[in-house]
Amino acid sequence: MFPIYDLKGDPAGFGARLLSGDGPKYLNSPDSVIYNKSRLLYGLDKARTAIARNGRSVVVEGYTDVIALHRAGIPEAVATCGTALTEEHFDLLRRFAERVVLAFDADEAGTEAARRTSELEVPVRLDLDMRVAVMPDGGDPADIVQAGRAGEVFDAIEQSRPLLQFRLEREVAALDLTEPEARARALHSAATQVARISDPIARREYERFVARLVGVDLETVERATSDIRRPATGGRPATRPTTPRRRLESDFLRVMIANPPGADEIRSDLFREPDLRKAAEVLESVRSPDGSAVDVAALDLPGDLRSLVMAHAVEATPESTSELIERARMLRIDAEIDRLEALVAATDPSDEDYSRAFERLIALQREKRQA
Repeated sequence: MFPIYDLKGDPAGFGARLLSGDGPKYLNSPDSVIYNKSRLLYGLDKARTAIARNGRSVVVEGYTDVIALHRAGIPEAVATCGTALTEEHFDLLRRFAERVVLAFDADEAGTEAARRTSELEVPVRLDLDMRVAVMPDGGDPADIVQAGRAGEVFDAIEQSRPLLQFRLEREVAALDLTEPEARARALHSAATQVARISDPIARREYERFVARLVGVDLETVERATSDIRRPATGGRPATRPTTPRRRLESDFLRVMIANPPGADEIRSDLFREPDLRKAAEVLESVRSPDGSAVDVAALDLPGDLRSLVMAHAVEATPESTSELIERARMLRIDAEIDRLEALVAATDPSDEDYSRAFERLIALQREKRQA
């Protein structure tokens, strides 16, 4: 059991780790007025002074990582309480220092950094210096410290790289840039991320970086980012208000394109954003049952819709695909529970439909609790 304290040092909830037997591996207190995991960081009550003194916070994966780093002389370590980093978390950390280092193991550094910052509006924030530290040998911080190699963890944190730079390098490194199609894919993927940078100076610097990284001239990169920022009809940059729901539906759309096992749980009726729903309806109609990815280049789509689908196709498939599929399943269950609750409330208890609806409602509520 790990007591979780708020910023004032008052206990707000608990986190638990299963040591043996059946049940969830990790279990946290349920969200409440006191315990809100989107506004709490494990260890921040003890790390706040060190963060302000050292000019950085170090975000790690779990509670034991925080404890290990504090004992090893890195007292600025904190962890989320089993959730992705949110704007509220960054608001907390910004109060003490502008630099935030995401420290994950070597295999998961890129995917975790991407997943945990996927809720951010832009990949570059001038009010925060977000960086990634790759742990050596694929280990997690607690294991490395326990092996007597705390100095290696410290070195990795010292050598951390800017988040977007790390993500771009990782994505491009996975492609064979000697092939024209792979180079084009690398350029489109990088340009999609760079185009989201609102500050023109920072965007210009990353355009130069991408040109060097991919091996194309600066003008080509500038044209690619401009095309993404500009809607098909011309005019102002195509920036949309970014909400958690829209970001979730964008992730759903990328999973539909990749079409991994279980992706049929994500259907167009889950979408609320009109343009994303229209794209989902198209993808749903052409999705192959054999699990192969959708060939979006072969789709005959109008200009705006084609641009939207292509922009999602060149972005990396979310690494948390299984979590997204499970999230979609839960959303479907929630919608069915709402429908059944309304039906039960409007039906006479003596009616046969009432019994069937009530039994189904109880079964779904039980399924949700056990998920």
